[in-house]
Amino acid sequence: KSGSIKDSKGSRVKELKSDSRLAKFAASLELSDQGKRLAGNDPYLIHNGNSRELVITQPDHIKDFYRNDTKAPQLIFYSRILGDAVGVKVGERWRAIRKYFDPEFTPAICIKTIPRYSAKISEWVDALSTQASRVSSTDGSFMLNVKIPCRFLPFQLVALQLYGDVFSDELYSKLLEINVLHEVILHDVILNKRLVSKVWNLFPTAAKKRMDLYTKQWESMNLDIIQYARENEVFCPAERIYKGVDQAHDMTKTEFLHTVDEILFANVDISSAVLNTLFTNLAANQEFQRALRAEFYAQKAQGNYDLVRYVTNQDCLLNFLVMESMRLTPAFCKPPANKVYLGFSLPESTAMSKNIGGYNVPPNTAVVIDTRRLNTDAVTWGPDGNTFRPERFTNMPRRTCQYGFMRFGVGAASGKCLGKNVADIVFKMTTLAVIARYMITNVKKEGVEEAVSPEILFTPV
Repeated sequence: KSGSIKDSKGSRVKELKSDSRLAKFAASLELSDQGKRLAGNDPYLIHNGNSRELVITQPDHIKDFYRNDTKAPQLIFYSRILGDAVGVKVGERWRAIRKYFDPEFTPAICIKTIPRYSAKISEWVDALSTQASRVSSTDGSFMLNVKIPCRFLPFQLVALQLYGDVFSDELYSKLLEINVLHEVILHDVILNKRLVSKVWNLFPTAAKKRMDLYTKQWESMNLDIIQYARENEVFCPAERIYKGVDQAHDMTKTEFLHTVDEILFANVDISSAVLNTLFTNLAANQEFQRALRAEFYAQKAQGNYDLVRYVTNQDCLLNFLVMESMRLTPAFCKPPANKVYLGFSLPESTAMSKNIGGYNVPPNTAVVIDTRRLNTDAVTWGPDGNTFRPERFTNMPRRTCQYGFMRFGVGAASGKCLGKNVADIVFKMTTLAVIARYMITNVKKEGVEEAVSPEILFTPV
């Protein structure tokens, strides 16, 4: 309740009265602006059905929220598909699950997979022109809405990381089919308020039947993969991880299934949105694109050129480009269809009483982060925080970004994303594969002054 959250003078935290459950997903920008007009830079409350959530927007708020709260963040979301995922666990259960997943996603392991990533990315680049809306017969250039091919590339490569030598075109097709069902279920969760009712979920509704079908298919497919890998002695990280369930008994089957779901399906649109942001802005910034290509060529010209060293280098234009793209497409936000936007994080809860932004916040208060405000706020990013400018990361102290940048999380949460090493490498290698073969430029909409088409012109270099 707003009455229980007060500042040192006894003033209540401000509150948006309308239900923001859908607005967080469908009208995030408008909701963010409403909150700023209402409370300025102070925390404020929004309604999510019958519950309330405290919105925080400033680096100091984030620091206050995560301080001395190592057992805190507990995600309040769709429990039947993600309720036991590592991302919503804390303390002993978090450590138990990470014990088995972490070894398969270390930087060193992901680096070893680079040759396989490279082969898949090369195939992806080869196929770009086949998806074009228009191809030139003279110079081989073509126009393409880059959002389309970016849709599932990261998903495919993360699946490759998870399933190893068991991964195949057939398995990839099955995963895409399951993803379609998964997206419908997420739509159910977001739009159907009744699904939060335990009583309502006892009825054989269409939504419940879809959920039952998904959980059955997801479990069956993964157990079949594990059995196949063991019977045929095939390299499969998921099989090795599952030993924590059926051999060590440190992890439950549900924790395994939900965590694999979180790694794959929960990040499909997020990863594709980052790539879309990256290429759209790279096409619009020719000067930076030329500088990046020059950096790439200079690296390759060195007698001791090392691709691994380049993609893992933190002080280069390639890394700055990926950082800036993620800054403007935070990894905790899920963009709606046909629109990339900066939204709100999923809710977490405080484990103890906190003072956040000058307000005394009781334990078990649901908290969400306005990532649009945080990732563009002038306190951290200066007056051009809404502008795409990768060079801003040059010589930027690491501590500056600790609480003012939601990339794979902030502060205490920044190291929790299991797929962050895969994502970082995939974004960089895909960028290099494209600029090595094409110059990309924005396309103006015909008959519309200053309007930019969603399509990008790819011209062979």
